[in-house]
Amino acid sequence: MVKPSPQLQARMRFTTKQVGKGFYRGTRTGSMGAHTPYGGYIIDYRKTRHYVVPDFKGFKLTPFVSMEVKDHGRVREDRKTGEAYEISGTSGMEFLKEWKEHNPREYEDEVAWERSPDRSDQETIPEEWKFKLPVSRYETRSTPPAHTAVSEISEQGPVSEMSKTGDNTGSVPLR
Repeated sequence: MVKPSPQLQARMRFTTKQVGKGFYRGTRTGSMGAHTPYGGYIIDYRKTRHYVVPDFKGFKLTPFVSMEVKDHGRVREDRKTGEAYEISGTSGMEFLKEWKEHNPREYEDEVAWERSPDRSDQETIPEEWKFKLPVSRYETRSTPPAHTAVSEISEQGPVSEMSKTGDNTGSVPLR
């Protein structure tokens, strides 16, 4: 069990939002606009804060970093393979590389679909998936879905709860 620190026991204020009344009051700058009768909000740009942008010629905008922090460079060594690689910003290709490594089966299916010459099946749904889709009350199916056992099939089609109650109209609604 974690023992709380004396500061936590004294309920010291850790942030500016933990104030006496229990809610954050802002910076006392007032409203930045006005509410409309229908719940919208119109910003009054005379009340907003404006910041002067520095001249970018000869100006390098960098965050403050202490001189004690060592520069490790951009080249790292992979712990598993031992090969060197250069650190770069995160890109979409990095995400796809991770996805390919962790989901090889899904990746192969997706690549096969992308490389197929006839991609007209984008809007069509495979027959084996159709029984999983929500169906309107009036849509019926005369053939059983692929997962239906042979014992559930009668002469009129698959036996459903509706046909067990005596409503044998010839076609059975989807499940």
